[in-house]
Amino acid sequence: MVARDIELGAQLARGRDDGEYNTTLTPKLKAKLRDSGVGRFGFAVAAGATYGFAANDATSLFAYVPATVRLSNIARVNLNLGYLRDRAGGENHGTYGAAFDLRTPDNLWTLTGEVFGQAVKPAAAGENQPRYQLGVRYRPVDPFNIDLIYGRNLFGEGRDWLTVSVTMRFR
Repeated sequence: MVARDIELGAQLARGRDDGEYNTTLTPKLKAKLRDSGVGRFGFAVAAGATYGFAANDATSLFAYVPATVRLSNIARVNLNLGYLRDRAGGENHGTYGAAFDLRTPDNLWTLTGEVFGQAVKPAAAGENQPRYQLGVRYRPVDPFNIDLIYGRNLFGEGRDWLTVSVTMRFR
């Protein structure tokens, strides 16, 4: 068997760019190839698509390879490299990200910081600059968590955002 763990997820988002609102649905499939451990990198492969309801079409396709190394039982570093096909703009982009997670020993709270971006060529001024986000996760029971994230958007207006996310895991 190539992959031991398969994860299927989806994100439903509503956002604004230049004053216009759009809702998107992004399903994703991820397969773990190797478990991470303290001092040992773990790897996976993931792919998905984004459906834009305003365009009534799949607006982007993506694939990436995430890697995680645990520094201890409460700290880890996440890295990823990927590819994004912007179907609306007819462009291809390389994507990247680096993050840290620091959690309490009981896994009730997690602090996460992330820097991410995409290589756009040619790019408008500032478009290739990395973006960031910082968040806190509250996980009162294993299959459920709530995240509060502050960040800077990747496209468009260059504005800050505040996101509330709720996750429910089914096993």
